[in-house]
Amino acid sequence: MHGVSGIMKSFGTLVRSVVALAMTGAIVASGLAPAHAGVEDEAISALTAVTEVSATGISPDTIYLTWRDIGLATTLFRIEIASDEAGPYTQIALTECGTAKADLLCSTSIKTGPSSAPGPFFVRVVPLIEADPFNAGDLTLIEGPPSVADPAILGPVPPTHFKCNGGGATACVYVNSVTLTWVDNSDEVEWWIMRAEAERNPKFGDVPHAVLPANTTSFSEYLPKYNTTYWYRLVSVRMQNIARLDGTVTVERGFSNAMAGEEEVILKVISAPVPPPTDPFGLVATMIGPASAKLEFSDQEPNPGREYVDEDGFFVDFGPGVNDMQFTHAIDARPGEGTRSWVDDQIPPDTTRCYRVRGYRNGPAYSGFTNVVCVGSRPKRPTGLTATALSNAAVALAWIDRAEGETSYEVERCNGACTETSTWYDVGTAPADAVAFVDTTTLGETKYSYRVFAENSSGRSASSNIVMLTTPQSPVSAPIALAAAAAGSHKIKLLWTDTATNETGFVIEYRHAGTWDELDQVGAHTGTGSVTYLDELSLAANETRCYRVRAAKVSKLSDPSNVDCATTLPPAAPDGTPANLVATPDSNRVMQLTWIDNATNEDGFRIEMIAFRDQSCPQNPAGLTWTEVATAPDRSGVGPANYKVKGLIPHTAYFFRMRAVNKDGVSPLSNVTACAMTEGPARPVFLDPYENGDIEATRCQVDIESLATETDRMKLIVNAWVPETNVSHTDVVWAESPLTGKDTWRVKYQFRRGVTYRLIAVAYGFGPNHYESDSAEIRDTKVLADCPTSGV
Repeated sequence: MHGVSGIMKSFGTLVRSVVALAMTGAIVASGLAPAHAGVEDEAISALTAVTEVSATGISPDTIYLTWRDIGLATTLFRIEIASDEAGPYTQIALTECGTAKADLLCSTSIKTGPSSAPGPFFVRVVPLIEADPFNAGDLTLIEGPPSVADPAILGPVPPTHFKCNGGGATACVYVNSVTLTWVDNSDEVEWWIMRAEAERNPKFGDVPHAVLPANTTSFSEYLPKYNTTYWYRLVSVRMQNIARLDGTVTVERGFSNAMAGEEEVILKVISAPVPPPTDPFGLVATMIGPASAKLEFSDQEPNPGREYVDEDGFFVDFGPGVNDMQFTHAIDARPGEGTRSWVDDQIPPDTTRCYRVRGYRNGPAYSGFTNVVCVGSRPKRPTGLTATALSNAAVALAWIDRAEGETSYEVERCNGACTETSTWYDVGTAPADAVAFVDTTTLGETKYSYRVFAENSSGRSASSNIVMLTTPQSPVSAPIALAAAAAGSHKIKLLWTDTATNETGFVIEYRHAGTWDELDQVGAHTGTGSVTYLDELSLAANETRCYRVRAAKVSKLSDPSNVDCATTLPPAAPDGTPANLVATPDSNRVMQLTWIDNATNEDGFRIEMIAFRDQSCPQNPAGLTWTEVATAPDRSGVGPANYKVKGLIPHTAYFFRMRAVNKDGVSPLSNVTACAMTEGPARPVFLDPYENGDIEATRCQVDIESLATETDRMKLIVNAWVPETNVSHTDVVWAESPLTGKDTWRVKYQFRRGVTYRLIAVAYGFGPNHYESDSAEIRDTKVLADCPTSGV
C-alpha cells in the first residue's frame, strides 16, 4: 500500500494525464472496489478541506476564485457552483492550484457564460487526489470534503470611452491636473477609481483611490506629485445583500473587469515636471561697516508639504554696476520660507557694488532674479577746499573731487572761526562729480567757516579741510519786518519796511525744494517806509509759501530780510451770482451786455449764447444747446459791469447768460437775457440755382432776393478768372432798386463762357449807418453762353 509520500512523488508526472481524463469523463469521481478499500482509506486520510475560499465577480461573465490548500496530498481541485447555497452544486471546472505560492494560496478564474442576472452564485472547492491501487497504471481520483461555499455576484458591463482631459496623445502628458470621463453602460451602484504610481506594470491593489456615486461620468483631481507617472483604472461596482443558511447576511460586490487589465479602462498620466525654483524677492542691502554690506531677501516656499525641493540654494551676483554683475557666492537653502541673509565683508573703499539674487536647484534649474540694489563703501574725502566771497550775499566754494562712488556733496557752514567740534549747519548739496558750490545765504561783514563731505548710500566721507573768510559789507541796507498774509485762495500779500534810500529795486525770493529761488523783481521805493507786493504767481489753494526780500543796487544785493511764511485760503468758488443781465444791440455785429457783479473773488465771467441766424425776435431758446462765446475779465469790487460781445452775425436773434468763474469753480447761472437782435438786413439769397449750386448766367443777369423793407442797396462782387492762366479780374456791381412789387434785386453782368466766376452778394440796410448783411456766396458759376457784349 502506498503511503502519502509515494503518492506525492507521482504528482509531477501524472497530474496532466489525470486532468485530461477528467475533462473527457473517463475518471470515476469517487468510490473503489472493496478489494481496494485500504488504498482509498489511505488517500482519503491525506485529503483536507480547503479554507479561505473567496469568490468575486470581476466582469459580467467571470468569477475570480481564491482558496488556501492546507493539505499536502491534493493534486487537483474540482470547482463547483450552485445558485442556492444548499445546492445542488455542479462541476464548472477542474484545475490545479493555479498561482500557487509558498503559502499554498491558489486562484483561478471561472467563466459562467453570458447571463442577464448578476447572481448570486455559490462557489465551493473540492480537493482531489489520484491513486493507483494495483500499481497497474490505472488512475483513480479520490475526492476529499468540499469547502464552505462562498457567494459571488457578477460585475456590471464595463464603461467605455475612458478618456483623460478630453483624449488625445498628449492630453495627459506633463499636466498638473486630470479630468477623467467615460460612458456609463451598466447598472452600477458606485464607481471605484483605482490609482497607482509606476513607470510600467502598475499594481492597483484592492483599495479604491476614490469612490463615486452611481451614474457619475467624470472625475477630476490635482496630481499630488511632479514628474510622476500615474495609472488610473475605472471599475463599476454592483452590490447585493445575500441571505445565508446560518441566518446571517453577506454583502457582496461585483466588479467590471477589476482584474482583467483591459486597456479600455486603464489610462496613463504623466504629471508636470518639477517647476523651477520660485523667485526670491524684496532684496535689501545695508552697509553695516566701512567695508561690509548685509543682504536680506525673502524666500517664497510654494509647496509647504515639500513635495519637491524648491531650491538647493541661492546664487548672489554682484558687480560695480547694474549691467556688470556676475556670480560670486552661493547660499545654502533652508526648509520653509522666510528671510535669508548674507554679508559681503570684502568691499574696497570708495566702491559702489550692485547685487541681485536667484534660487537654484541641482539639475540645474534657476529662478528669476530679485530686484537689483546698489550700495557703496564710504567715499574718499574731498581735498583742496577754497572759498571766495563774490559779494555780501554769495560765497563761491571749490574743491578737488577724489571720490569715485559718491552720489552727492554736502556743504556745511559755521559762523566764525570754527573747528571740527563746532556747531555746523547744512547750507546745500551739490551733485555727484561736482567741484564747486555757491552759498547765496550769507550776510555782509560776517566771518564764515566751510567744510565739504562726499556722500553716498553708505554715509559720508571724512571732512575736507576747513576754510574761513569774511564777506564784504552790504552795498545797500536790507529790508526789515517782512510779513506775509493770505489775500485769497490763490494770493499772498507781502509787506516789508524799506530801510535804504539808494536801492534801484527789490528782489523777492521764495523757498523752493530747500533752496531760495527768485520769484519776482519790483522797482525802487521812494525814500524809506512800507512796501507791498501781491504774489499771484501759480499759487494753489491751501499752499504755504515762505519769502524773503533783498534790496538791489544795480546788480548787487543787500542781505536778505527776515523770512516769513503764509498759507493761501481754502478753495472758494465765486461768492456771488451775476444778476440783471441785459443784452442791447450796439451795431450789426456787436452786442452790449450789462449786469450786476455780486462776487468779490471772481477771476472773470464766462459768457454763453444761443443764436437764431437770419431770424427776428421773438424766439424760444428752450431745449437748445448753449455755446461759450467769450470770457469777460475780472473787475474790482461789486456793482455794475459791462462787456461787448463782438463778431456776431447781422440780422440774427440772440440770447445770453453768464457765470462768475475763478480757479476753484463757477457761480450759478445768471438770468437769460430777453431776445435781442443785431442790426442790419438779412443775408441775401441767390435765385435760380442749379442742383450743383451754379446759377444760370445766359441771361447776362443775376437775381438776388432780400426783403425790400430791410434792404436799401444790393452789391454784387464778381471775381472772374480764366482756368490754367494767371488772368483774373474783380468787378463790383450795384443793383439800383428791387423789381417792382417784389423783394428781388437784379444785377446785370457780361458773363463769358470759359471763365470761372465767384459771386458774392452783400445787402445794406436803411438808416445813417447803412449796416451791411452777412455775405452770400456762390463759386464756379455755370455760364452756358457768352453775353452779347464782349470782354469781362
